[in-house]
Amino acid sequence: MKRALWILILLTPLHVCLSQKTGLNPDSKVLGDGKIIRKTVFDGNSLWGYINGGADIYLEYGFKNLLLHEIEYKGNVIRFDLYQMSDPRAAFGIFSVYSYTCDDVIGPGTFNCLTKWQIQVVKNDYYLSVILPTGSSDEQMYAKEIAEELLASVDETGFEPGYPFAEGRFSDIKADIKYARGRLGIDNGISLDIAMTEGVGFSELWQITDIEGYDNVTVTLLSFAETNDCSRFAEMQKALDNTDRLVSVLSDGLTIILIKGISNKEDASGIYDWFSEIEF
Repeated sequence: MKRALWILILLTPLHVCLSQKTGLNPDSKVLGDGKIIRKTVFDGNSLWGYINGGADIYLEYGFKNLLLHEIEYKGNVIRFDLYQMSDPRAAFGIFSVYSYTCDDVIGPGTFNCLTKWQIQVVKNDYYLSVILPTGSSDEQMYAKEIAEELLASVDETGFEPGYPFAEGRFSDIKADIKYARGRLGIDNGISLDIAMTEGVGFSELWQITDIEGYDNVTVTLLSFAETNDCSRFAEMQKALDNTDRLVSVLSDGLTIILIKGISNKEDASGIYDWFSEIEF
């Protein structure tokens, strides 16, 4: 009995802290014509019960908690899934592999993707997914106001991933950028046409496509935990037919940069400038 009481005491502050920081109260003015019909917090264990079969990818990136709100608005239920991830990279990564053609990119977060049926937002280490049942303009406007309220107390910080990007250069990249921390991230949103094997033990992967000023060019960065794995994989890539591919390694020997669609380093100089010191 005492053990169960201590477990309850330990768990309660986590749920209370999360809900107080980002949750809506039933009497919140922003609810307007809507009302909260469900409000629940899920952790790493209970997430399976909510999205059985879909929890793996969140755990792969780094998951802390999920705060769920279901709000009934004019006879329909809008679902707000607010994921607190382990760090801003993890939140961006989930957003990157799940967001596709966006009707609008203006919203309450650092990154936003709005479509008729869904709103996706990243702010700091939070990823918010809003499912819209009817997709009406009124519903979209209402959901955006709720999203802003949910994220209002989250600190706004500019997303600066650091390595392998050069300091301050990430925001200069005008392109579609996706980020993976494992196989599920790749399988869910990243198309790879490079020679990879199931046994490749990379730790992170970035892919940049639709680059402004570079037609049909794809940049892929693979980071490894060990320099031996990195150099071995780089040699394998260099041994291929590289008539339209550049292969290089960052100076610390842990990240490979593959640029497909360009065969001249001078032509790719604007791309290479985005990253930390490179060894050719």
